[in-house]
Amino acid sequence: DIWKSNRFEAQYSFGAPGARGRLDATVAKLFRRYQNNNQEIRDNNRTILDGTFYARIMPKTSLLFEVNWQGVDYVNQHQPVSTLDSQEWRVYGGLTWDTTAKTSGTVKLGYLSKDFNASERSDVSDFGWEVELVWRPRTYSVLDLVTKRAPAETSEGISDTVVVSSIEGKWKHLWSQFINSRITALATDDDYVGSTEGRQDNRYQLGAGVFYTPKPWAELGAEYRYETRDSNVELAEYTNNVFMLTLNGRF
Repeated sequence: DIWKSNRFEAQYSFGAPGARGRLDATVAKLFRRYQNNNQEIRDNNRTILDGTFYARIMPKTSLLFEVNWQGVDYVNQHQPVSTLDSQEWRVYGGLTWDTTAKTSGTVKLGYLSKDFNASERSDVSDFGWEVELVWRPRTYSVLDLVTKRAPAETSEGISDTVVVSSIEGKWKHLWSQFINSRITALATDDDYVGSTEGRQDNRYQLGAGVFYTPKPWAELGAEYRYETRDSNVELAEYTNNVFMLTLNGRF
């Protein structure tokens, strides 16, 4: 499926980055529109309100407490299908640090929920997390490890939502001022909540690419990606080998 997404965001901080206490507030609006395969029924708008309080306990280490609310509104749903409109909550506590030039990270753990407006849909109330660890063994080489658990939208008729637990590793290496390479690995456990078949998937992805950045706003790339999905629903399984030539511009 092909889709376009626009995001508008405003942020404000109460307190300096080095203060003993700091509150970050974010308001955002996302618009997602599908372009092919008659998937217009999946078009949705998402409103995000987020507040995070940081309490510094060491010069470069802070405790954090985050409350995040998201409202999801579908704009082209078929009638009389019950709406997929919902509200999501994340209430997390954790720790963030940037102790040396080589290591930094953020760990957030807590409660997540997804409550549908329609009583026929299956709500989610579960344990969630967002963890990111960054290691810079050299100034020109960065290893990034991210794991998280959160609900995701899905196609109408497959399930009500998908709770995705994922872990992803990335390695970016600068070979020169203009050339870098990237290696990625991803594994997910996908729980299709509300699926009549009790669908459970496992996805795996490996990728490698070389990229040329002649200007800060332009990038050319060549990339290979291997993807596979195992499922207890046989028709959902697949394996792909993808070769890509990319051109990215930032304005």
